[in-house]
Amino acid sequence: MCIIKTLRRKCIERKIIIVVAALILTSTIFAGTLPFGLEAGGGVSLNSDSNTFLIQGSALVKIIRDFYLRATLVEFDFESGSSSFSAGTGFGIDLLYFLKGKNFRPYALGGFYLRSGEGISDFNLTAGGGLELGKRGRIRPFVEGSINLISLSIDGSSSSSTSFVIKGGIRI
Repeated sequence: MCIIKTLRRKCIERKIIIVVAALILTSTIFAGTLPFGLEAGGGVSLNSDSNTFLIQGSALVKIIRDFYLRATLVEFDFESGSSSFSAGTGFGIDLLYFLKGKNFRPYALGGFYLRSGEGISDFNLTAGGGLELGKRGRIRPFVEGSINLISLSIDGSSSSSTSFVIKGGIRI
């Protein structure tokens, strides 16, 4: 049984790598002409119960001027004793507003995450800010921090908590 799980995991990992590579190639080719980009990075979510390390891939879509929508496409979470993977499951959206800066672009962010099904209901509100380093170029590093208010219900049993997320990565 372990061999089958290992083979499935490797197959899923290969598909993810192919999809991410295709998205990066597409956004690199059309970086100057399309109003969207990609973001890849990692970070840590600090909670009173436990800490979670995360790796994310997101899409950014320019709405108007300095406003962007960000949607998480792929996420790996590594919590002590367990790990999880999601691709297009749940629904998380952040609104980013970029401010003017000389050598970097500060931004404010706010958003929500909603997941429901199989006896689980998860709703998060997010607020924070960050810095995108470098104003021009195809690849720009970023770092951000946020606070997440989390409401979780599993089979009728509810709980709420607060986590602090620190992450960084690159935008293309």
